[in-house]
Amino acid sequence: KALSTAPSGQPSENPSSSDWPTSSPGPSTRCSGDVNVCFALDASEMSFPGWDQIIYYAKRLIAELDVVTNGAGEYSAVEFNATAAIVSDLTDKRTLDLILDNLAYVGGGTNHHDALNKCQDTLIGANVAGQPERVRIIILITDGLPTVNLNGTANRTCGSECRN
Repeated sequence: KALSTAPSGQPSENPSSSDWPTSSPGPSTRCSGDVNVCFALDASEMSFPGWDQIIYYAKRLIAELDVVTNGAGEYSAVEFNATAAIVSDLTDKRTLDLILDNLAYVGGGTNHHDALNKCQDTLIGANVAGQPERVRIIILITDGLPTVNLNGTANRTCGSECRN
């Protein structure tokens, strides 16, 4: 199942540091680092006023995840509007931060289905023979409901559990 989330509070030009955790998780929340996370970033027309906040929020999540994985997590990113595009395959925090800093807003519809598929593409095959299975997570950062491929999104996120 996909997780959909957005920064708390109203968007602003300069997000307040009070919107975010002020301390890193304690030792009890650390994990082995065997995690791959794909961020699906909504670049639709509705997201435009908040595009900088979407990038900021993604980078903050990556930073927090990097702490709890002891720097061993790997991250990928997909930018989506009416279609989705992989902007980074799995890489380390520092590399993805640089990519996100240079990611341009594109506008268009909101296709969660394509974003989830592209994220899955970055996560499939990421396990290396002889190493522990890595947990795979998709974080969908969006400002609203899909406007493109609505049936595909429902089927992709909850499969046979969905009812019309």
